[in-house]
Amino acid sequence: MASKEATLLAGIPETVRHVIHAAPFLGLELAQVCGQSASAYELAESSPLLLIFLVDTGVQEGWSADHFNDLLAQKQTVQCAAVGLPNASAVARLLRRCRLAPMGQRELQEILRTLQRAEDVRLLSHHPHPSVAHLSFLARYERDRWPGLPSLIDEALFDPDSRLIPGRSTWLHRMLTDTLQMLPDGNLRALRSVTTSRQLQTLHDRLVERFNARLRDGKDQRSADQLQRRHGDYPAPPLAGNELIVPITSWQGLLDEGQQMSHCVGSYDRLVALGQVAIYHMGSPHHVTVAITRQGHRWVISQARGPRNAIPSTQAQALILAWLENQ
Repeated sequence: MASKEATLLAGIPETVRHVIHAAPFLGLELAQVCGQSASAYELAESSPLLLIFLVDTGVQEGWSADHFNDLLAQKQTVQCAAVGLPNASAVARLLRRCRLAPMGQRELQEILRTLQRAEDVRLLSHHPHPSVAHLSFLARYERDRWPGLPSLIDEALFDPDSRLIPGRSTWLHRMLTDTLQMLPDGNLRALRSVTTSRQLQTLHDRLVERFNARLRDGKDQRSADQLQRRHGDYPAPPLAGNELIVPITSWQGLLDEGQQMSHCVGSYDRLVALGQVAIYHMGSPHHVTVAITRQGHRWVISQARGPRNAIPSTQAQALILAWLENQ
């Protein structure tokens, strides 16, 4: 721990340390309010995430100490309303039950959006161990929900000791998005029984095989001619390729890429047509499909996958990053 953080935490009760660890960008403010107010300390024990929201909102809006103390004396539903959440007992209960995890201010605002959605509050209200990780994932995942999704998030994002696994949130988001793209419109029956990563991977792989088999047999509605009629001309690539990485430049090329690489990139036609994603192929040192997406004023890797969704080698990943950096 850095000496500045160690100095801040010296002599602070463990309850308050736990809250500061979750929101280090508010460390000084949290330490002050908990040291000066018994009500704030009690909230740190009973609903630490709500305390973080209150302190963050107070800092952003310049609340006076009197106003903050008045709020601390109110019911938690009133406190929820003060930070932009529904004045509802279900939201207050969910906040009390949420396990904390380290987050930044941007993530805190994402979590706020999740808690503003009644659908997500209902979904997590029935889950035995809701956490900040659930709220954060649901903020970024805007597709269909089903009752088993919180359990899948648990299994996919946490190790057996309940520690977050780096990179797993991105993996789960990609797998769910790909799977839903290949399912018939509005048909969630196949997902309703999925509660583990292995079950999701099995369903995904089965759908990829079916999707590409239907393309080969001419049974899918995604022939190149049909995509041309549906979307118009294939978009021009946003970035130039090089001797190793070349852009996909036609609807037929997009479908061929999915079949040759045995994954579902052929189902990305809508994202490509909207300009949200662009697809490239690396031919050496290994075959890799590269999807890039716009982030602000630049393009970044959305995902890169070898045949059958294999993770590319370190060498291939380095070459892809170098290509992007040279644009």
